[in-house]
Amino acid sequence: MKINRYKILSIIFVVILVIPTILWPMFWNKKSLSLDENRNLNKFQFQFNKFGNAFENFYNDHFPFRGGFIKMYEKILFGLQENLGIEAPIEVGETVSYRNGWIFYRDEMPYYTGANIVDEAEMKQYGEAMKGVTEFFQSAGKQVVFQIGVNKSEIWGKDKIYNINIFNEYKRLDRLSDYLYKNYPTVRFSYAKPQLLLNKKFYQNYYEFDGHWNKMGGYIAYNELKRLLNLPIYEEQDFNKIETTSIGQYKRENKELIVDYNPPQTTGKNVVCFGDSFLDAQKDYFRKDFNGFKVYQNSQINTHPNSITGANPEPIADIKEAITDSDIIVIEKVERYDYAILNLINRILQIATE
Repeated sequence: MKINRYKILSIIFVVILVIPTILWPMFWNKKSLSLDENRNLNKFQFQFNKFGNAFENFYNDHFPFRGGFIKMYEKILFGLQENLGIEAPIEVGETVSYRNGWIFYRDEMPYYTGANIVDEAEMKQYGEAMKGVTEFFQSAGKQVVFQIGVNKSEIWGKDKIYNINIFNEYKRLDRLSDYLYKNYPTVRFSYAKPQLLLNKKFYQNYYEFDGHWNKMGGYIAYNELKRLLNLPIYEEQDFNKIETTSIGQYKRENKELIVDYNPPQTTGKNVVCFGDSFLDAQKDYFRKDFNGFKVYQNSQINTHPNSITGANPEPIADIKEAITDSDIIVIEKVERYDYAILNLINRILQIATE
């Protein structure tokens, strides 16, 4: 029997090419989370009638050297956008990169365009929930304040976002803020969009390569919280600024000015904060202003089922103790998830009354 060496070489070539490609995602690549894309990766789930789609989704997230190829792709696209000034949005994961490479979350866009207007029935639902939790804690001698982490697009969208239609300039949170101010005078509701728009004339108050406000933006919003609580306010001009850098999404470097905050005295009070990552830029200010400061974020109190941090929930007894010891309770949500503040309110009340 004559051996056809060309067939053998072809078989060897196919084996070398195909087998590692199949085995890599199934046995070696065990990643379940992409920090760069800020999402969970698809897992392999065998369903006979849906095997093709299930395996394709799994393989697309786990093929060999996927992370390296994505980084190379991003580097090329971001380089073209930043260095050549190409006016074309680049979608990567949950974000879109616009002018000068500035990153915005895709789910901000209905807010930015004014496409998701809130109606009166929904605003009343917010108002009643906020009024209820405010009165509950007021009866125990505590102050409650609500904070919305303003979407980056509301402050920098007109400078950086292009090729998108604006349907309504009087947007969802503008309406909700005005409604609460008019109809629920006991509710302290902070939506620091006007203050941040004024501040941007002098400082960059959001990160370029991240969807959050930076330490400067956090400070402006923090002062609005203090104003609502009738606490002493110190303007950013009162303190030195420190130039620093940090690593943003997709490993790109953010530059910012940090307010070197040193208040002349503390408030003498204790505060507990519940919310999301927009609180991160404010933690240093809380620590320096308050005698006691505790912060609990989504995964720690089980209010965000899609959380990818992997953090374990805090013991309920610890959270309840922090609430009991507090003088002020801050309840915060980023604008693009504003609806989640209702679940957060319910969860806090549940813990407090257990």
